[in-house]
Amino acid sequence: MLLVGSGLTAIDVALTLTARGQRQPIVALSRHSLLPRVHGVAVTAAASAAAAAVTRAILDGRGLARALRVASAAIRDGVDPCALVDALRADTPTVWRALSAVDRARFLAHLRASWDVHRHRLAPEVAAAVAALVDDGRLSVRAGRLIAVRPLDGRLLAYLRPRGARRSTALRVDRIVNCTGPSVDVRRDAPPLVRALVAAGLARPCPLGLGLWTDADGRLVDAAGRARDSLRVLGPLRRGEAWESTAIPELRLQAAALADALGPARAASHEPAAPR
Repeated sequence: MLLVGSGLTAIDVALTLTARGQRQPIVALSRHSLLPRVHGVAVTAAASAAAAAVTRAILDGRGLARALRVASAAIRDGVDPCALVDALRADTPTVWRALSAVDRARFLAHLRASWDVHRHRLAPEVAAAVAALVDDGRLSVRAGRLIAVRPLDGRLLAYLRPRGARRSTALRVDRIVNCTGPSVDVRRDAPPLVRALVAAGLARPCPLGLGLWTDADGRLVDAAGRARDSLRVLGPLRRGEAWESTAIPELRLQAAALADALGPARAASHEPAAPR
């Protein structure tokens, strides 16, 4: 069994398969072969101070490189990376919006995988189950890319290119499961409603492939660059503007802000008509 991805979705699939009696080896393939870290790290005063320094570096216009140096120094001094990411969480949308387009692209290209494994973590008991699978040889994690797949004698021949290699290797598998998570790149894959909005010029895709372009209030930005007050977005399609836009705490804040914004309009629409 080949799992494409090694994040939370891959962990869910691997544990589900083994719980159902899967005995054959499972290979998880991802660019960096990183598994999610474990929950349970407390946010310390040092982590909060480091997060504040990272935030200042971005908001003062010193860019991603300076912020990364600040974070790296804090980690060398003993700050746990998971605690640092947690301490940054409340300010993540503000920091993301302050980054230049170039720095956002650099983050996605070079730091996204590391961010994800420290941000989207495992419960301790789940991490223990995964470690047991790895120790037993039932789960292995490889760094590389899936290049091509072809059928062979009722099975599949997957061509994998290991990280840093120039040539592919072949792996015979019974099944391949895409564990890279739902795509929000509406430039390539979008539901009919989103395609219709883009085709009508009422919305435009995020150039980084992170959903639709919105402003800080979640209003859709149209093809002419105007934010439309009547069209608003919640959730993953706002990742291009807010980055962290998938978990319940962020969605709760977005929903509350939307309710506040719609409140006056809703109240106005229910005002009694003036007497004639």
